[in-house]
Amino acid sequence: MYDDGHVFEFAAATAEELGGAIATGDVDIPVDDGTAAPLMAAAQARVAEAPAPDPVNETSLVLVKLLIGVGRARRGEHLVAGQFVHAWAVNHFARAVRGRLPVDGSVRDAIDPVRRFERDYPSLGADLRTVLAAPVEEAARGLYDLLRSTLEPGWEGFPTRAADVVAARLGWARS
Repeated sequence: MYDDGHVFEFAAATAEELGGAIATGDVDIPVDDGTAAPLMAAAQARVAEAPAPDPVNETSLVLVKLLIGVGRARRGEHLVAGQFVHAWAVNHFARAVRGRLPVDGSVRDAIDPVRRFERDYPSLGADLRTVLAAPVEEAARGLYDLLRSTLEPGWEGFPTRAADVVAARLGWARS
């Protein structure tokens, strides 16, 4: 980071290290012996060719992360609980939403599904920000409710039974 706050992002890697890399967006390679450019092109192709996230699996993972996160919060492990709820469950939620409710013009970011989420889903992004501003267990409950209200209606593949089990286990009455 420079004195004026600008950040210079760079990476250095061997050809072997780039062999399984994924890359999104523009890539500038100022110094290359002819090895890096094809490897980066392959890294970008891996992203383009990767299967889209499975919304059923991603939705199920949201539920698992919420269940574990709330359990940790109730044991007083608030830092790790926050990771489960505010980071991991949110990432799975974003993948599930993107898989179920695709947006025209959206660019899939294979590295971070939350990137540009608010641009692609402004109302849902605002709701999610509001939910996540709460303490961990309250945020988990809000994310649970948002998951169900956003994805469950009209979707036969929604893991309703799993969602009901999570609610019962955590003592959450259906709202």
